[in-house]
Amino acid sequence: MHKAGRFANSDHGNLGGIGIFWVDNNLKEISYEMKLFLNPYAHVASLPDDLRQTFRGKVLALNQVCTFSG
Repeated sequence: MHKAGRFANSDHGNLGGIGIFWVDNNLKEISYEMKLFLNPYAHVASLPDDLRQTFRGKVLALNQVCTFSG
């Protein structure tokens, strides 16, 4: 069982989300990807809608585990 993370309650309500950005460089081309995880309890510091939409921000369910394909 995983411990509930930072966005499981309002204790970190001043943090709108976490973005994880990584770059792949195979010396011929560079590609990048970004995952944006939103804090549903960030009422004062929530991220702007255009940022949330551009990076397809999502809120994880408490029982959801995040995996990366990079």
